[in-house]
Amino acid sequence: MFRFHHFSDSLITSDNVTVKGFTISGVEGPEKAGIYLDEVNNCTISNNILLNNHNGIGVVLSVGNMIEENSIIASGFDGIFVERSNNNILENNTIQFSEWNGMLFESSASNEIFFNHISFNNRNGIYFISSTNNIIGNNNISSNTQNGLLFEDSINNTVKENLLLNNSKGINEAEYAENHIYRNQVNDKEVSTIPFPGFTIVFLVILVVFIVKKKYRK
Repeated sequence: MFRFHHFSDSLITSDNVTVKGFTISGVEGPEKAGIYLDEVNNCTISNNILLNNHNGIGVVLSVGNMIEENSIIASGFDGIFVERSNNNILENNTIQFSEWNGMLFESSASNEIFFNHISFNNRNGIYFISSTNNIIGNNNISSNTQNGLLFEDSINNTVKENLLLNNSKGINEAEYAENHIYRNQVNDKEVSTIPFPGFTIVFLVILVVFIVKKKYRK
């Protein structure tokens, strides 16, 4: 699966641009977004309200951008989509009531996704396709119709200390997905797929004690 998104009423094509404090609404039609970053670096998108746009924010072929503290409500498609874009930071955004996903990452790597509130979206909270080495931490991902987090053909992502409540499934690793998942709270359970370092140390201590005792018994 791969979708190309093009064009927007708020198209950004220059590096080092800041978009702050705007309200953007009613951007309609396929492949449009309220704010669209197209092959740009080091831009800042912060404290904007994006309401009832086809997509809230689009990031394509763009590196090193900061997307923070935006409110993205009632997008007709995805709240934020990130395609073929690396090393971006998405932090403290609120994304609600998207018809598809809160966030979508396709063929994107080494992005940082922290402290976002992603809820009441009609598909997934965050959906990763063919994306690697992203860090997803300390997000509140709740009451999305399908998965809180969905990984498809995505490896080596780190998922840590997220709160996932009342999604149909908390964390779903679909085909060809292998990620590092630890200390996440899914409803009333802690979910990890790799052992904690503390657990490993305790296990090794017990093993050494057992070997020493066995040796002295001989």
